[in-house]
Amino acid sequence: MGVAATFVSSTLVKKFGLWKAGAIGLAFQALILSMAVGVYWSGSVSQQSPLIFFLCLIVTEYFILSLIR
Repeated sequence: MGVAATFVSSTLVKKFGLWKAGAIGLAFQALILSMAVGVYWSGSVSQQSPLIFFLCLIVTEYFILSLIR
């Protein structure tokens, strides 16, 4: 996955520039984390409360950072 990300990121930087490629990368990471939260929410409610807050903070952070850049 890391090797593929290296080649994809270099292509994105050449095509969109450094700032837009960074924003695209952050948006993609937020999407992946959102899907992880969705999968996590499909589990038992009693096991979710401590970790779900942390996951939501991560998704929110990536979303805000992608808007800033």
